[in-house]
Amino acid sequence: MNSPIALRHVSFLCALWFSTCASAGDLHLYNWPHFMAPQVIEQYQQFSNQHVQQSYFTEEEFRDRVISSGRARGHDLVMVADASIHILAEQGFLQELTELRAELAPMLHPHTMAACGDYGLPYAWGTIGILYRGNRNSISQWQQLFTPPPQHQGSIVMYADPIDAVSLALLALNYPPYSSDVSQLKQAHLLLQQQQRFVQDYGVGLSYAVEYGANSGMTMAVGYSGEAHMLRKTLQQPDWQYVVPEQGTTLWTECLAIPRGAKHAANARQFLRFIHQPKVAADNAETMWFATPNQAALPLASHAYRTDPELFPPQHVLAKSHHFRLLPADVLRLRNRIVYSLR
Repeated sequence: MNSPIALRHVSFLCALWFSTCASAGDLHLYNWPHFMAPQVIEQYQQFSNQHVQQSYFTEEEFRDRVISSGRARGHDLVMVADASIHILAEQGFLQELTELRAELAPMLHPHTMAACGDYGLPYAWGTIGILYRGNRNSISQWQQLFTPPPQHQGSIVMYADPIDAVSLALLALNYPPYSSDVSQLKQAHLLLQQQQRFVQDYGVGLSYAVEYGANSGMTMAVGYSGEAHMLRKTLQQPDWQYVVPEQGTTLWTECLAIPRGAKHAANARQFLRFIHQPKVAADNAETMWFATPNQAALPLASHAYRTDPELFPPQHVLAKSHHFRLLPADVLRLRNRIVYSLR
């Protein structure tokens, strides 16, 4: 994708989409590791004359603290989950993107646009499930993440996030994942405590695997759609599987937002237009293997990508999937206490 033909194609699109492509300066992006294709960054730098600098977070809670502390003003774009973006927007830490959203809305899936609200643009979406090494179909229940088979005991990497971890425990107990019922939350807490003896470490499974490599010892983790593909590729371990358990799951959307006070907000808007060009969006999503919300990009992607059931789950999976919904402040505080008690 770095050939002269590809770059000429991007430059032509740039002329159509932007009033100018030569806006000198920097662009600072605060992102998950391994979540944006290097060639997309390179292409943008070449036609924009901007230097893109990325810094990374590995925990959503830490990222949210950076944004809410005001330190995010050093970044021009931040990757924010749907579970956080509405809260941060209400607190005044993000810039409204109403006009840009209206401009790009015809290409973007409505449910991801709704998930990001007026202060973000959807970048990726998907399901949460279980990553594990072994035979396909050997794991099918959320309970197996909390009381795992012998071969996975002591080798689980669990994502201890107040939203996802507690929601998955609730699903394992056959409760709604965004329940506010204190009795149900206490039972979820107990289940997470019982799981501790089987946990190797708390963190993001993919990041853990990248850090420690094939010798990580990890055999099971909370996973996000597309990560099994990346684990097989990164670790050269072909037996990684991904499953959405029978009880259903939650849907996630990652959004790009501009912090209030960002120094290069105009460059950030230009970058958002750039990565949502259909050809660029298709290349980025297929390289990093996540589901793009850009519907105009799908016809430009490969058949293997478009038909991957992990990225684009069948209707019976979506029918049992729960969209994120805002939780009352007291429930969020309780969820935070539950997660803190595990560390």
